[in-house]
Amino acid sequence: MSNNVSPAASHWCGHVLLIADERVPPPVDLAARLPDEPDRYTVLVTADPPPDTSALLDLLAGSLPPSDLPLRLLLSNAGPAGAAQSVADALGVAVTAPDGPVVLQPSGAVFVAASAGDGGWWTYRRGAEPTREGPRHPAPAWRLELRPPGTARRLVNAATPWRAGAALRSIPCGVWLHAAGGRPIELTDPAYAITPDAGRLGVLVGRPGGRRLAEDAVYRTLAGLPAAVRERLTLIPYGPQGQLVEALAERLTRGFAVTVETTAGLPVTSADGTRFHVAVDNAGISVWRPVVQRWARRAGHPPLIREWINPLTGRPVRDAAVQRISERWLLEAVPCGLWLRSVDGDRHAVRTLTRQPDAETLIVEVAEPAHADEAWRLAGQVTARLRDRLARPLRLAVTLGQDGSVLLPPSTPRHADPEISVVDNGRLVPLGSRARTPDATAGPTTTEPAGTPPRAAATEPTDVAPPASVGNPETAGAPARPSMSGAQPGVTVPCPSPAPATEQGTPLATEPRLLPVSVFSADDPRPAAGRPATGAARTVRPGDGVVAVPVPARVAGRNPDRPRPALRLLDAGTVAAATVRRSTGEEQQQAREFLGVHYDAHARGVAELLTRNPGLRPAWGEPVEAVIVDLATVAAFVAGDDEPGVTVTTPAGACLVSGVWRLPTYFGAVAARGPDSAAGWRTGDVYASSAVFRTVIAQAFEPVATPTLVIQSGTGRRTGSLSARDEVLFVPDTAFQVIGNRAAPESGQPLVFLRELAHGTAPTATAETTDEAVLESLVAAIAAEKLATSGAGAVGTR
Repeated sequence: MSNNVSPAASHWCGHVLLIADERVPPPVDLAARLPDEPDRYTVLVTADPPPDTSALLDLLAGSLPPSDLPLRLLLSNAGPAGAAQSVADALGVAVTAPDGPVVLQPSGAVFVAASAGDGGWWTYRRGAEPTREGPRHPAPAWRLELRPPGTARRLVNAATPWRAGAALRSIPCGVWLHAAGGRPIELTDPAYAITPDAGRLGVLVGRPGGRRLAEDAVYRTLAGLPAAVRERLTLIPYGPQGQLVEALAERLTRGFAVTVETTAGLPVTSADGTRFHVAVDNAGISVWRPVVQRWARRAGHPPLIREWINPLTGRPVRDAAVQRISERWLLEAVPCGLWLRSVDGDRHAVRTLTRQPDAETLIVEVAEPAHADEAWRLAGQVTARLRDRLARPLRLAVTLGQDGSVLLPPSTPRHADPEISVVDNGRLVPLGSRARTPDATAGPTTTEPAGTPPRAAATEPTDVAPPASVGNPETAGAPARPSMSGAQPGVTVPCPSPAPATEQGTPLATEPRLLPVSVFSADDPRPAAGRPATGAARTVRPGDGVVAVPVPARVAGRNPDRPRPALRLLDAGTVAAATVRRSTGEEQQQAREFLGVHYDAHARGVAELLTRNPGLRPAWGEPVEAVIVDLATVAAFVAGDDEPGVTVTTPAGACLVSGVWRLPTYFGAVAARGPDSAAGWRTGDVYASSAVFRTVIAQAFEPVATPTLVIQSGTGRRTGSLSARDEVLFVPDTAFQVIGNRAAPESGQPLVFLRELAHGTAPTATAETTDEAVLESLVAAIAAEKLATSGAGAVGTR
């Protein structure tokens, strides 16, 4: 390694003194998000590598006004590496610095991570022993730490969970209980992106790919928390641990007479900034956005819904979980899903039904035959709205009528599971073969559910990771202050340095792949006491630190020379089947080199996106850096007019296509700029693009005077926050069939309507949905969004 030191410069960014590499624009957005401390200077070091102690002192002396105000130094491992003590001795002020990697959350909260127990902030003064504070800044009201400041004992007696193969660690929102062993934990894990609630302790339960936790062991750990903390618990399932979390909440409320909140899963942020809770599967992929997002449980009472997604708007709401949808009917969120009931129906038993782990449930209450038709018509409308918002089956259930009968629909509403259950004695019982076919002349069908065997309870996934050896718990005689002689190399915020294995046998990643800022690596891995780890720079790849660096905004305007959609007419026959291909390590290296200085900016934005969207994280065993490079290439592609341009013919082309395949699928109407004339676009013709085809969601399209292509997307990939506009991309060779031509109302703008063809099918094959139905839905989408208005814009291929 070379011994070059980056040319660092200092900049005042509001209340923060930023020390950054002078060769690149300073990340002022990071500084703006940091908490403002009126009685303390905040110093953020992002230079790669950071300046040595002498240069750091020169920069501080030349930038700070004469004052005895203390400093907060945001430089990972600045405490054990000796930099903080040196600054305190030289300037004669108190310096608060971290003893481990610093995690900057998108909200601006700062957290000090640790391989075992808690990290922490230490305050250094000239001629005095350092004193320890907690790992979170700003500190929440609950202030729980596994090791309290100034002590060597553990606050939580977690010996039993460790013997049972569980691990306990601090994270920004609180604590994380998961199975010991498995893959090393990296600081880009979504667990480190959960913003702490100032009033409630978050307890993250489980880990994708980990073994199932023992309920008794987890319960005893939570029962060992201080009484003041137990009254402020929010349980968050991570991976297939939903049923375990439900059981824990029930036991805690009964055992300690406390109110326990539960969420539906990890908090994520959508492209428009809306926060949702999503269920995560055993591969770490977000698979479900449950209707009920957050609820509270207290012994002897039905769960109280605190937050739910209104199916009519798709937005989370925190007011009363009941909405009137007609003069007679209400739609209420209940723990198992939704309840369609009349204004005078209020059955307590429905509110006590627990959520099914593999489906949402819509319960329809039809007490009188005279209202059955209206109820099932409304149920059909609700299921239609839910179709595009759920990634799980929607099951129907009915309540017993006044005479104990069940009023079934003439036919199961579309988009719903054909199996119908009945609410009987506080549980959902499948009707099965007892349901009779409705008679056209006999009115609503009745059936008696009595004696129907209950549905078998859904089981949690079995262990997917092999058991690992469990490490020994922290010893009671461990020192309360950081060791100066065994310090790890210094790392600039928020990068993790190589860390030792944890006591529980699940280490933090010792080779972090995602490094949004810069790593500072020491030649001597064990610097002497009081000596800063002065070493050399090494090239790093953006990655696993949780850091909020947005993708640069698109340049205003558009390039008039950009080619329009290059769709080629296909001969009749079968559409070529698309193959999902991942980029290779060599192609990823070429992409990084091709993007040059643009790569870091895009990769940092992708790093933030991964913390908010677990569904984009790599599959089991896949390197995280592969995802970063692919998605950074997509970000550069959709940046539009920024140079260098990324096309499928550039060295980054393989990463571009691989990145498109990684994005979430979008089903719905999209639009793109068409050719100069609509002539020649005959109904039935099939077109395909030889490049990545760019479109935008219909409501985000800016119409132009030339014809507009309006397309029904089935496999298009949504860019989300990677793009300034809500774009949908199609991989090369995606085929589209013309299903009609019309003129837009009022403006007369030519519109060409197409539907995407499934790969590997013939254009003439019978589709599940007819061309007429697709055309009708596309026309309705255009009319609803008033697409044909004045403006300019273009999308297409490159």
